[in-house]
Amino acid sequence: MNFTIAIDIAMMVMSLAVLVQCARMMRRLKAMRDSSMQEMVAAIDRSTAEARVVLDGLKSALASDMRKCNEIIAEGTAMREELDVMTGIANTVAERILETVRAANAQMHAHVAPEDYSVDEQPHNEPRWAGEEPIR
Repeated sequence: MNFTIAIDIAMMVMSLAVLVQCARMMRRLKAMRDSSMQEMVAAIDRSTAEARVVLDGLKSALASDMRKCNEIIAEGTAMREELDVMTGIANTVAERILETVRAANAQMHAHVAPEDYSVDEQPHNEPRWAGEEPIR
Protein backbone atom coordinates (compact mmCIF):
# COMPACT_ATOMS: atom_id res chain seq x y z
CA MET A 1 0.00 0.00 0.00
CA ASN A 2 1.20 3.35 -0.97
CA PHE A 3 1.71 6.15 1.61
CA THR A 4 -0.55 8.54 -0.30
CA ILE A 5 -3.40 6.02 -0.37
CA ALA A 6 -3.08 5.51 3.42
CA ILE A 7 -3.30 9.25 4.05
CA ASP A 8 -6.33 9.54 1.74
CA ILE A 9 -8.13 6.72 3.58
CA ALA A 10 -7.37 8.35 6.97
CA MET A 11 -8.74 11.68 5.69
CA MET A 12 -11.92 9.96 4.46
CA VAL A 13 -12.47 8.33 7.87
CA MET A 14 -11.97 11.66 9.65
CA SER A 15 -14.28 13.48 7.22
CA LEU A 16 -16.95 10.81 7.78
CA ALA A 17 -16.61 11.27 11.56
CA VAL A 18 -17.03 15.04 11.15
CA LEU A 19 -20.16 14.52 9.04
CA VAL A 20 -21.68 12.22 11.68
CA GLN A 21 -20.96 14.76 14.45
CA CYS A 22 -22.47 17.60 12.39
CA ALA A 23 -25.65 15.59 11.82
CA ARG A 24 -25.99 14.83 15.54
CA MET A 25 -25.43 18.48 16.44
CA MET A 26 -28.00 19.68 13.91
CA ARG A 27 -30.63 17.35 15.43
CA ARG A 28 -29.89 18.67 18.93
CA LEU A 29 -30.04 22.31 17.79
CA LYS A 30 -33.41 21.71 16.09
CA ALA A 31 -34.79 20.08 19.23
CA MET A 32 -33.55 22.89 21.44
CA ARG A 33 -34.79 25.60 19.09
CA ASP A 34 -38.22 24.09 18.82
CA SER A 35 -38.82 23.49 22.52
CA SER A 36 -36.80 25.54 24.93
CA MET A 37 -35.20 28.38 23.02
CA GLN A 38 -38.30 30.57 23.14
CA GLU A 39 -38.88 29.77 26.80
CA MET A 40 -35.27 30.56 27.61
CA VAL A 41 -35.40 33.92 25.82
CA ALA A 42 -38.66 34.82 27.61
CA ALA A 43 -37.13 33.88 30.98
CA ILE A 44 -34.06 36.00 30.28
CA ASP A 45 -36.31 38.91 29.27
CA ARG A 46 -38.33 38.60 32.51
CA SER A 47 -35.14 38.41 34.59
CA THR A 48 -33.78 41.52 32.89
CA ALA A 49 -37.00 43.45 33.63
CA GLU A 50 -36.93 42.37 37.29
CA ALA A 51 -33.28 43.35 37.56
CA ARG A 52 -34.09 46.82 36.18
CA VAL A 53 -36.84 47.26 38.79
CA VAL A 54 -34.47 46.21 41.59
CA LEU A 55 -31.72 48.51 40.32
CA ASP A 56 -34.13 51.45 40.14
CA GLY A 57 -35.17 50.77 43.74
CA LEU A 58 -31.54 50.62 44.85
CA LYS A 59 -30.79 53.82 42.98
CA SER A 60 -33.59 55.72 44.74
CA ALA A 61 -32.61 54.26 48.13
CA LEU A 62 -29.00 55.27 47.64
CA ALA A 63 -30.02 58.77 46.57
CA SER A 64 -32.07 59.29 49.75
CA ASP A 65 -29.27 57.84 51.89
CA MET A 66 -26.81 60.12 50.15
CA ARG A 67 -28.93 63.17 51.01
CA LYS A 68 -29.10 62.09 54.66
CA CYS A 69 -25.33 61.53 54.76
CA ASN A 70 -24.70 64.97 53.24
CA GLU A 71 -26.95 66.56 55.89
CA ILE A 72 -25.08 64.76 58.68
CA ILE A 73 -21.73 65.83 57.22
CA ALA A 74 -22.90 69.45 57.01
CA GLU A 75 -23.99 69.36 60.67
CA GLY A 76 -20.66 67.81 61.66
CA THR A 77 -18.75 70.48 59.77
CA ALA A 78 -20.70 73.24 61.52
CA MET A 79 -20.04 71.62 64.91
CA ARG A 80 -16.34 71.28 64.11
CA GLU A 81 -16.09 74.97 63.22
CA GLU A 82 -17.93 75.93 66.41
CA LEU A 83 -15.65 73.69 68.48
CA ASP A 84 -12.60 75.28 66.82
CA VAL A 85 -13.83 78.71 67.92
CA MET A 86 -14.56 77.44 71.44
CA THR A 87 -11.11 75.80 71.64
CA GLY A 88 -9.47 79.07 70.60
CA ILE A 89 -11.38 80.96 73.30
CA ALA A 90 -10.47 78.32 75.90
CA ASN A 91 -6.79 78.50 74.93
CA THR A 92 -6.85 82.29 75.24
CA VAL A 93 -8.46 82.09 78.69
CA ALA A 94 -5.92 79.46 79.78
CA GLU A 95 -3.06 81.71 78.62
CA ARG A 96 -4.48 84.64 80.59
CA ILE A 97 -4.86 82.48 83.71
CA LEU A 98 -1.26 81.27 83.37
CA GLU A 99 -0.01 84.84 82.95
CA THR A 100 -1.98 85.93 86.03
CA VAL A 101 -0.60 83.04 88.11
CA ARG A 102 2.95 83.78 86.97
CA ALA A 103 2.53 87.44 87.78
CA ALA A 104 1.09 86.60 91.22
CA ASN A 105 3.97 84.19 91.92
CA ALA A 106 6.52 86.76 90.83
CA GLN A 107 4.89 89.42 93.00
CA MET A 108 4.73 87.05 95.98
CA HIS A 109 8.42 86.14 95.63
CA ALA A 110 9.36 89.82 95.31
CA HIS A 111 7.73 90.69 98.69
CA VAL A 112 9.35 87.85 100.64
CA ALA A 113 13.04 88.32 101.34
CA PRO A 114 14.84 84.95 101.33
CA GLU A 115 17.41 86.01 103.96
CA ASP A 116 14.63 86.56 106.55
CA TYR A 117 14.16 82.79 106.82
CA SER A 118 16.42 79.93 107.61
CA VAL A 119 16.52 76.96 105.23
CA ASP A 120 13.93 75.02 107.25
CA GLU A 121 11.63 77.99 107.76
CA GLN A 122 11.35 79.15 104.17
CA PRO A 123 7.65 79.29 103.23
CA HIS A 124 6.16 77.31 100.41
CA ASN A 125 4.36 80.02 98.48
CA GLU A 126 2.96 77.70 95.88
CA PRO A 127 0.48 74.91 96.55
CA ARG A 128 1.87 71.51 95.64
CA TRP A 129 0.31 68.15 95.23
CA ALA A 130 2.17 64.86 95.29
CA GLY A 131 4.55 64.68 92.35
CA GLU A 132 3.56 68.03 90.85
CA GLU A 133 6.00 70.71 89.83
CA PRO A 134 5.29 74.32 90.92
CA ILE A 135 4.04 76.78 88.29
CA ARG A 136 6.71 79.28 87.32
